[in-house]
Amino acid sequence: MNYIKELNAFRAWKSVHDISTGAIALWYELIGINNMVGWKRQFNAPNSTVEQGTGLSKKGIMNARRELIEFELIKYFPGKRGTAPIYEMISIVEKFNNEYCTTTVTQNEPLEKEQEFNPTQSEHQSSTQAPPHSSTNPGPIHKEKQTEKEKEKHPHHDAENAVTVYEENFGMLSPIARGSLLEWCERMGDKMVIAAMKISVKHNAHSFSYIEKILQDWHRARIETIEQLAAYQKQRELQKTKNKQDEKESLFKELAEEGW
Repeated sequence: MNYIKELNAFRAWKSVHDISTGAIALWYELIGINNMVGWKRQFNAPNSTVEQGTGLSKKGIMNARRELIEFELIKYFPGKRGTAPIYEMISIVEKFNNEYCTTTVTQNEPLEKEQEFNPTQSEHQSSTQAPPHSSTNPGPIHKEKQTEKEKEKHPHHDAENAVTVYEENFGMLSPIARGSLLEWCERMGDKMVIAAMKISVKHNAHSFSYIEKILQDWHRARIETIEQLAAYQKQRELQKTKNKQDEKESLFKELAEEGW
């Protein structure tokens, strides 16, 4: 499985399927665990870990798990006494023959644990290294370099960087919030999302919901670049100054009419 490809495919898949937030949270948690253990076909996931990662109760996990099984997104095997339950992720990319795949990532191997939050770090490997499909020297796992045209087509390819910035400054994201943050990165780009984080910190608001409100405001205003954002903020500051001036003039007018 390819972590980023599966995340993008699931995000596209859930947009056209009626799936509960609990099932979404469980899917994100399970694929995150699978990534951490090195993409095993079947892996153990203790109930306590899943509860903590999703915020779901035991009953909530059971309902979410049943939903994912019915959608044929996972397989589940109850653990024997003293052992954790066993899960198996079903690849959405393979199941639907790339129908929901929108990313340009081409690797077919699991991400290394340290690569989880930086999927682009291996793009700058030596040009003398053999490509991933070489039978003589497979080399480290990495993505193929994107052409400039591909980069223009997929400007949010490095969305995981914003996740790193968030977790370094605000704390760990829940699976649902993490998925939403990645969606904003796909929609507006890393730089815009990080800019929203900086404004949030400036206003001493350390929550994802506050950041999302900022991004929603920018999206409604059709702001897509840092340059447009700078102009937008300047315009708002000018409008605030004008409003204050109008309020002051209105107050003076009222006082004058009352004979002050």
